[in-house]
Amino acid sequence: MEGELMEEPNADVLSDDEKKNARLCELFEADLRDQGPWRLNKAARDEKYFHGEQRTKEEIEELKNRHRAPTVMNEIAPVVDRVLGGALDLDFDWQIIPIPGIEGVAEEEERAAAVYTALLEESKDRSGVEYSFDDVKEDGLVVGRGWFELAVVNGVIKLLYVPWRDMWWDCYAQDKYLLSDARHFERAKWVPYTFALKRWPDAAAKIKEMFEEQQEDGPFAGNNQFPATRDYELHADVESKPTYVDKVNKRIRIVEMWYLDEHDRVRMALFSKRVLIRDVESPLKVNILPFLPYTVKVDHNRMPYGLVRAMVDPQDVANKRYSKAEFLLDVNQVIHTEGAVKDEEAIQEQAAQPDAVIALSADAEIDKNFRIERGGEFSAQQYAIFSDAVNRIREVAGANREFMGDPTNARTGKAIQQRTQASAEILYRAYRNVKRTWDQAGRYMKEAIEA
Repeated sequence: MEGELMEEPNADVLSDDEKKNARLCELFEADLRDQGPWRLNKAARDEKYFHGEQRTKEEIEELKNRHRAPTVMNEIAPVVDRVLGGALDLDFDWQIIPIPGIEGVAEEEERAAAVYTALLEESKDRSGVEYSFDDVKEDGLVVGRGWFELAVVNGVIKLLYVPWRDMWWDCYAQDKYLLSDARHFERAKWVPYTFALKRWPDAAAKIKEMFEEQQEDGPFAGNNQFPATRDYELHADVESKPTYVDKVNKRIRIVEMWYLDEHDRVRMALFSKRVLIRDVESPLKVNILPFLPYTVKVDHNRMPYGLVRAMVDPQDVANKRYSKAEFLLDVNQVIHTEGAVKDEEAIQEQAAQPDAVIALSADAEIDKNFRIERGGEFSAQQYAIFSDAVNRIREVAGANREFMGDPTNARTGKAIQQRTQASAEILYRAYRNVKRTWDQAGRYMKEAIEA
């Protein structure tokens, strides 16, 4: 079967580590099946559009064959960047407020709150979390979900940015935005086989055994389409039978899972298929799963999506119409009755020139037997459709002309303020969830400081 490892051994003869490894793989593969199609078909596409990769190789080749430029007018990136810039105005200060009304402890509570606030501010400055948050917000606005990781680096508590492609979450979590009820999170990567042998020598024998026994009939067998490309992992994530070995590129999949055990204590496991490298109590002193998402929106399948999702179709229209408008500006159509021209090839060449000299047969009449239709007239129609598509892209993010900094017919400060406010209301959910994630990040930092 495609992507299948060797047959599963009898559960009765498995060791405790093997049983635990099988269970961890089961959890990860459930998340992989749940989120793999979203990653490949939605999130990866939205990210490509944001970065201007908006035409397939087949489309580019077809346009070139038609002598048309594969134009990309990337309207998505500046709109998303402006929304991201708007989030900089939000209040990113953590402040601990003392609990009022407790007799005899008010002064003590105020001192403690001031100390905690100072510690949080110091941790924020030392960790550079605001800069990490810029990357997290960009992932959220583009694909729908960005990620923080709580970590201690050289004694400094930090909230680090984690690329969305590396992260998986409990597919049964019901909290749409913070995933606060998730029982586990995973960070999965494909690493070089030789690196794995050196990095984890205690598990080298099992890693080697797993690698050698893998049959080359999985998603990477034969002529691999995705050697070390950005889509490398994404295409492995939608296989009917998840695989952990890629013999073509000599890589294996390593999964780092943070999970809650039966006693609700956080543990960290490192594993691959049939190889449990490590399973230990949380290296952090705080009993929380150390990954925190920023989620913009969630669809009916509980899959996240960002602002780009609704911009893809109008962006395709904009690219198509602008390319066609450019083409029509430079072409003319020659229509004539048979025998009206002396040399068709010469006529075709001359019709493209502004100072054309066209030789007709003696009895040919202009507009009756011969005429030239200029493509510029049709180009204006195509450009009008392009402009409408651009406006629709901006409307998705509330990016009216005031938002984009363009001149408008609004002359008073009040009118401009009202239009700007109307734009901000469309972004209410995105900005509200920034605050939701930031507040939760402050709680994580406070718990880490206390520990």
